[in-house]
Amino acid sequence: MEKWICSCGEENEGNFCIKCGKRREEAAGGTVSENTMQMPVVSQQHMQPVAPPPINNYQYQPSYEVPVQQGGFFNRIGKGPLIGIVAVLVIAIFGMVGYFSGIESRYMNKVKDADNLTAEIHTLLSEVNSLDGDPDSDATKKYISKYEDLSKRFDDLTVDIKDAKVPKKYTDYNVSLVDAMEMEGQILKSVHDVLVNTPDNGKYPATVSNDFQTSVTNLVNKSSDLSMDEVQLDRNMNLSKLVQDVNAYLVRYHNVAEQKRIEAERKARMEALQRLDTFRRGLKESFDDKRRDARSTRSGIYLANNVTCYDEKLTIEGDFYNGSNRSGSYINGLSMHVVLYNQGEVVRDISSHFGYVYLGTLYPYGSVYHKFNIYDSSITENLIFDSFDVTVNF
Repeated sequence: MEKWICSCGEENEGNFCIKCGKRREEAAGGTVSENTMQMPVVSQQHMQPVAPPPINNYQYQPSYEVPVQQGGFFNRIGKGPLIGIVAVLVIAIFGMVGYFSGIESRYMNKVKDADNLTAEIHTLLSEVNSLDGDPDSDATKKYISKYEDLSKRFDDLTVDIKDAKVPKKYTDYNVSLVDAMEMEGQILKSVHDVLVNTPDNGKYPATVSNDFQTSVTNLVNKSSDLSMDEVQLDRNMNLSKLVQDVNAYLVRYHNVAEQKRIEAERKARMEALQRLDTFRRGLKESFDDKRRDARSTRSGIYLANNVTCYDEKLTIEGDFYNGSNRSGSYINGLSMHVVLYNQGEVVRDISSHFGYVYLGTLYPYGSVYHKFNIYDSSITENLIFDSFDVTVNF
């Protein structure tokens, strides 16, 4: 190899000075050593590949080798792009972690909402026993309004939880949770039906339906499956007592309803009696006309001036009027038809036949008082009427 002397005085064989590191071409004043062979220096960039002669018309295509830089892939791309790639990867990782943790966080928030709302509902249910049984009272109306608001929120939350993205570790829990919420929804509906459309099943006291009691029992059993540290779902609520409370409300409701019915009937009866009294006083004028008609036709008539009901008996009081100049003491064969009205509506239509009726002495052109009794099991003292029409044929 040709030796050369650098400007720093050092004798070298390669292309760089071993002392100062200068390239041979850059070493100012560099000389060639006398002890070395004179060889031309040819740089790599001036080297051209030598093509071999063509074989079978195939033209040789020279290939070039790309020099490999030292340091590997990360050295070749540089520090700037490397930092960017690492940042993107970190952001992606944190994004995935945030996404999945966000699903769990959102789901747990819904479960906690269910926990809080369930506790609020159970508190309200426990107050059923404090209601006075009067659906028309302000307290009951306020209670039902609040109850319907909570029920609506609970139904919406149940749908929300059913449609929610559920973390895998809570899959089984969510199935039990949805089942329990649907059972609770059925209980809410049943209690609402009791409060708004109170059943009248002929029993005293009335009782809630079997479906209601079954839903309560199932929810009590299902609540044992809902174990999670973060929520309790009000498992300490004594739902079994709810059946007793609702039954107690029904007893109070029917007591109030019975008192209202009695009071309404008493009021209606008093009002009807006032109208009946007015009706009876108005009979005098019509009776005068009927007496004149009987005398002109020389016939007898019966004019009823009062009708009362008591103990399965209808009592008709009135007078027989003799329009002829003949005396009488009895009637053999008499039929009676009685119609009772209340505010224009027929409340009873009763007919009866009497084979022999003793009158006493009915003087010519005179009258005699007589009372008839018609027995019928449908007649009670609570029968309300304000007018009557009595027709007698004999």
